[in-house]
Amino acid sequence: MRGQRFQAPVQRSVKGSGAGLRAFSHALQHPLPARCRRGGRLDAVNEDGPSVLSMVVGVAVVVATVILLFFAIGYVLGRVFL
Repeated sequence: MRGQRFQAPVQRSVKGSGAGLRAFSHALQHPLPARCRRGGRLDAVNEDGPSVLSMVVGVAVVVATVILLFFAIGYVLGRVFL
């Protein structure tokens, strides 16, 4: 089983023109990516990913930007309408 290409069942179009068969089989002609062919275990967690500190800083920057944006919109609307 290992090293053999997966063969999906052939699906024909309703009209029987064969166009659906060609489109369906075209997707099967591309080889699997190297990470799928390794045969080894794939870990769900990437150890080389971003650190917790960098993620906290990134979230803090996004939250601060959104808060300042809403304060600015409120300030402008208050100056215009009040």
